[in-house]
Amino acid sequence: MIKRVLFVCTGNTCRSPQAEAIFNRLATDDFIAKSAGTHTYDGINAEQKVIEAMKERNIDLNSHKSQRITEELVIEANKIYCLTQSHKKYLINKFPEHKNKIATLANEDIMDRGVSSPEEYSELLCKIEEAVKNILE
Repeated sequence: MIKRVLFVCTGNTCRSPQAEAIFNRLATDDFIAKSAGTHTYDGINAEQKVIEAMKERNIDLNSHKSQRITEELVIEANKIYCLTQSHKKYLINKFPEHKNKIATLANEDIMDRGVSSPEEYSELLCKIEEAVKNILE
């Protein structure tokens, strides 16, 4: 049986798609990850600077399209990792019956507010990559 992991941020154009792609690259075939946003519209491309940062790791996010969190995504996930405590609180409030499978990806919030330079995007990617590796251990 394939275990399904869901990564959640706000817009699903930066942090959660990075976590999804890194997880899918590093995890065994027993796992598959998806990502979603708490406050987004379906069909928005990943941010260009994110696409460029991911190219450094030979990961192509050009085809990524955002999707808003839905009950269906929550139900099908075995584990949900939020990028911040506020995302976690939002999901627990919206889907309280699934609170036991909702967690944060890292001990501290992984924020993207104020990130604008290629160096800052690369640093953000390193934080996400480290957190994903930690949950896979």
